[in-house]
Amino acid sequence: MTTPPNRRPGKAAVFAGLLALFGLGCLADWYVAIPEEAVAGYVGRERCISCHQQEASDWAGSHHDRAMELATDDTVLGDFDNAEFTRLGVTTRFYRKGAEYWVRTEGPDGEMHDYRVDYTFGVDPLQQYMVELEGGRVQVLRVSWDTVRNEWFYVPPPDAVDERLEPDDPLHWTGLAQNWNTMCAECHSTNLQKNFTLASNTYDTTYSEIDVSCEACHGPGSLHAELAESRSLFWDRRRGYALSGLKNASNRKQLEACAPCHSRRTAIHGDWHAGNRFFDHFAPSLLEPGLYHADGQILDEVYVYGSFLQSKMYHENVKCTDCHNPHSLKLKFEGNQLCAQCHQPGKYDGAGHHHHAGAGEAAQQCVNCHMPERHYMVVDGRRDHSFRVPRPDLSVELGTPNACNDCHTKPEEDAAWAAEAVREWYGDKRPDDPHYAPALAAGWEGKPEAVEMLREVLRRDYPEIVHATAVRALGRIADAEAQKLCREAVDERSPLVRATALRAAAERSIDEMALESAWHLRDSARLVRFAAASRLVERAPQLQGTEHEPILQEALEEYQTGQEVILDRAGTNMQRAAL
Repeated sequence: MTTPPNRRPGKAAVFAGLLALFGLGCLADWYVAIPEEAVAGYVGRERCISCHQQEASDWAGSHHDRAMELATDDTVLGDFDNAEFTRLGVTTRFYRKGAEYWVRTEGPDGEMHDYRVDYTFGVDPLQQYMVELEGGRVQVLRVSWDTVRNEWFYVPPPDAVDERLEPDDPLHWTGLAQNWNTMCAECHSTNLQKNFTLASNTYDTTYSEIDVSCEACHGPGSLHAELAESRSLFWDRRRGYALSGLKNASNRKQLEACAPCHSRRTAIHGDWHAGNRFFDHFAPSLLEPGLYHADGQILDEVYVYGSFLQSKMYHENVKCTDCHNPHSLKLKFEGNQLCAQCHQPGKYDGAGHHHHAGAGEAAQQCVNCHMPERHYMVVDGRRDHSFRVPRPDLSVELGTPNACNDCHTKPEEDAAWAAEAVREWYGDKRPDDPHYAPALAAGWEGKPEAVEMLREVLRRDYPEIVHATAVRALGRIADAEAQKLCREAVDERSPLVRATALRAAAERSIDEMALESAWHLRDSARLVRFAAASRLVERAPQLQGTEHEPILQEALEEYQTGQEVILDRAGTNMQRAAL
């Protein structure tokens, strides 16, 4: 028997072997992942720019970029050439000392003092200035620079527009209301750590970047940078890009990245960064009197979140970035073209819809009817993001403002006149009827019919912030049926409604809710857990010896940790004392 000659492997076999090795290598490369316990840290914009040059170029010079800066010749816009501004007997003088900017004004003792201006705050339509005082406090001057009119002006608190603020008033520029560390810093810098020490009543506030930089919106980027700079063919199999993932995110996730700074809210827990759930760190304000009009229109400085939650846009999955460039912050299109991305111009951008042919371009702009502008800080115009249909009829009934009478101000062109014009144009049927405004107004006023009206609001498919506000109003009514509706709302799907129901019930001491509330100490949303914990603090003895006692102790410890975020507030310390 002859022995077959040795044969070398064929090319196909060699290729198959190499392909198999490559596949195994890729599989191994894919399988290796960032350890689960690894925590991302902040690395700064320079680490991002090398790969994201277009985004960095868009961001440069934006309001985020210039949210806060050191006071230098390149950043200061105001007139510091011995300029003076006098108001109610106090003359403030702005001047230079070499390269430094100084201000002479009334100090916390009522005497005139000279302060070095250390920082600028904002860039358009106004710029404010900040000085460092004792105890690490950074204070914002109320005399500010109008960057449009190029003149000094005074920014008063909304409830003391014509008053002279005494030096011991918290609203005085040296008081808590104008304290950067607790009132402003979190939204004007990146990775802010307030570092307030209660025992010494001092701040040691730090940040990784002075302004609103990349990681303020995308989250700490160290793990992302490591992945991008590695030789791996893949991103991480568990964490993806290892960032908050906003580009293709749902509108809720994207909005929750913006909401911490673009909402009227209270912090309930620290260490928030982009990617965290909003309701685990913040409690947003509801549509309450003093903040919003009865129909949900903006009244006080409430920013955008509470308005946008009311809108049909939000419920149709419209995102912030559908209208705004997230880096330059500019609108994607000018004028009605922005709205025409979704709304047919032939149907809406014509006289058949707006009925203002020949009235001028401003009268034909979508935003002037559906996003009326209100001014805050005297000169800062901001548009209502609830995208509402003008309702002059509600103005007649409830005294709320309307877009029509923003322009039509003659005595004969009152709200009733506007309401009749709208009825003639569009008919009696309203696309947003029945509106929740009459029910909320009745609830805040405590009218006898309010409970039934608010019950109807809860039955309808209104936005969660409207349902939560209705529950809040019910909690103010001493009525058994109102209490029953609050109890039922405790099990709503929305964390905002659940938390509001727990707190609303607490106002009326609904004792039968105590054990029921204990179940919400296990809620997935910290906002709800905190509401349950605060509700049950005084009823802790009822839970002794029950299955709820350990979870109550755990929730109270979490609640106490959350209170440390705002230890520089008197109300917080009162709550901790009670706890």
